[in-house]
Amino acid sequence: MRTYLLITCFISLLTFSVNAQPKTTNHDYKYIEVPYKFSFFEENNQFQLNILARVLLQEEGFEVYMDVEDLPLEVLKSPCQLLKFQLNEIDSFMRKRLQFNLINCNGQVVYTSGVGESRKKKFKDSYTEALKNTFLGFSILDLKQPNNQPSISNSKPSKKISKELIKSSKKINYKYRGEIFWLIEDAKNYKLVASKDQSEYATLDKADRGTYIFTTNNFVGAAYFKPNGDLIVEYRDDNQTEPSTKSIVFKKL
Repeated sequence: MRTYLLITCFISLLTFSVNAQPKTTNHDYKYIEVPYKFSFFEENNQFQLNILARVLLQEEGFEVYMDVEDLPLEVLKSPCQLLKFQLNEIDSFMRKRLQFNLINCNGQVVYTSGVGESRKKKFKDSYTEALKNTFLGFSILDLKQPNNQPSISNSKPSKKISKELIKSSKKINYKYRGEIFWLIEDAKNYKLVASKDQSEYATLDKADRGTYIFTTNNFVGAAYFKPNGDLIVEYRDDNQTEPSTKSIVFKKL
């Protein structure tokens, strides 16, 4: 039944504000996701190259996450702030040559680096030097924002919850990535409220057999409560080269 609900929610998501026009600039690219395994390697973080890419991007002022880590809620609210880091190896004899792309939420390349080269003999040293050289001359100002790109980023302001409702309702505390949320019962349904500014983050509308339709300004997913009270949200991420199902876990405090 949860699978059926997810399919229903995903169909709803496809019709939800996909054509909203963005109001973004270069500086809205705040986050970058780096894969924990590059396509031309056999091992995760081989030669510690993936972690090095993360460090180099952090030095340029980005908040960087590996693709095995949970993304912050701000990215889920405005997914087009996130860029994907793609590293490619260029065939060459007697030297290592690397080049990276930064790819936006619509699969468009917004930046291609110069080719970084190294002639060092040891593989680790050679790959490390080549990667560092791809960053020579790189600046956040080099990023280009394509015109008229579709987006599902925040198109509506967050709805403020009345103080009367907050005072009169029983609140259950939840936590996600350091942020505190209140779960407030609203008739037979629920609201998830960000405690920081007392704004509505999501509504949970009862569906079937303990499942809920989880609706935010930016995506629709399916939610259910675990026996320990944790709130699990599953949603379809269409901002990937290959769309996939992702989960968010709100921990009950």
